[in-house]
Amino acid sequence: MERGDELLPIEVKWTENPSLKDARHLTSFMARNPGRCPRGLIVSRCPYVLSLSDTITALSWWAL
Repeated sequence: MERGDELLPIEVKWTENPSLKDARHLTSFMARNPGRCPRGLIVSRCPYVLSLSDTITALSWWAL
């Protein structure tokens, strides 16, 4: 998603237990766009919000 100069990259995964390994493409995108991507999201089937790193959060599809 884009708002002004800021990007919010979102990756969708089928897993119920997302990990930072699942965010490798998200991490790569964020590294290629420094300053524009302060955080990223993984949308998955996890039952609750998970903080995978300081900048990447996983949340359930139903929380959207």
